Amino acid sequence: MRDSRSAPTSQRVLLHLGAYLFWLVTIAACALAALQLSSTANVLVAVFSGNRYAARLANQASLLVVGLIAFVYVMFLESYYREGAGRGRELVRRFAITIAAPLALFAVAFALSEIVVRLLH
Repeated sequence: MRDSRSAPTSQRVLLHLGAYLFWLVTIAACALAALQLSSTANVLVAVFSGNRYAARLANQASLLVVGLIAFVYVMFLESYYREGAGRGRELVRRFAITIAAPLALFAVAFALSEIVVRLLH
């Protein structure tokens, strides 16, 4: 015999599992965006400077700064997704809004790298 309280509890558990799955996907998107931004910084420094020491500094500094920003963003999103899981359908909307930022950064950085490389060759 089923208890009437078990259905909302199982739904709540599934929503929280979904929230953490969305969080993991966002972590992967942020990592890809951070690596692409670092790669774009390397391309820009190599093209405009040519100094290998400047390129190494740009690589290290951009990876550090972008990594810290991504870390803070991802830590904020954990509680944001958890709160969205408590509100049901709000979770998917929150995910759609928050995944757009790292994907847009990735797309812009990739496009910038491609434009610079193609203009030079």
